[in-house]
Amino acid sequence: MKKVITAVVILLITVNSAGAGSHSSFSQKPLVVAVGEAKLTLMLTQLQMDATAAGNSNVYSFNIKLNLSNVNSAALNFLYAQYLRCGNFLFTVYDISINNTLNETRSYRNAVITEFSLPSLDIGSHEAGEIVLKLKASTVSTKAGNGEKQAFKLMGKSVSVSNFKMQLDNLPNRISTISKLSFKNLSPGHRCDSISDITIKVIQADAQPWRDWFDSRVNGITRKSGTIQFLAPNMTDVIATVRIIDAVIISYASSSSGANQVQRATVVLKVKNAELQFE
Repeated sequence: MKKVITAVVILLITVNSAGAGSHSSFSQKPLVVAVGEAKLTLMLTQLQMDATAAGNSNVYSFNIKLNLSNVNSAALNFLYAQYLRCGNFLFTVYDISINNTLNETRSYRNAVITEFSLPSLDIGSHEAGEIVLKLKASTVSTKAGNGEKQAFKLMGKSVSVSNFKMQLDNLPNRISTISKLSFKNLSPGHRCDSISDITIKVIQADAQPWRDWFDSRVNGITRKSGTIQFLAPNMTDVIATVRIIDAVIISYASSSSGANQVQRATVVLKVKNAELQFE
């Protein structure tokens, strides 16, 4: 028998049924991922759902934002694995009353994660940041609840977008900002490890080796590999790692910003492949 892969969203709110062309959104609720018998909890900051007509049926699109103030590594690794599969899974929304009792269950079949995005990073920010998931599903079935009480607890780790480290081969790594990292499903049925171009800002004192890499393209493209790490508040423990494989530099520019005219070099990288792992 083929194993059914399930992701479960539990919302502490009464969710109204959504028809074609409708729109629903919720905020500051728990998200629970069911992996076998285990229920792994994340903090959901927004779930937006749209239903649009497609022939005789509907297509359900979900935009989910997860707060990095609660990083449950097992749950996020599970969701990222479903994204990499580029395959279908079952996505279930639980309609929960204000008293935490189950009103209704809605299961969306043939769900596919089309995008898995990490937040932009900035050493001057104090934000927790958000992970954004985009999903699509085709069919929905509903089941009345039995009034059973629902229980969950948050057991994740906190991450700030200012706590990060990037290392690309032997290049200097005093980097002030990194753009949003978006993994997108560009080739259904194949491994989905495509990632958006990465824009970084390097302090001017470290800029020359990056400029040399850019100028060296006249002698042929040089590829570099490395990592971007999301760090715990102690700046030592690693919460998540993005492995960058075969990056090439496609743009380099120098500029000044701020009242003190701080010099920065802006570099754009195109990455052949990338891998994500939550620790």
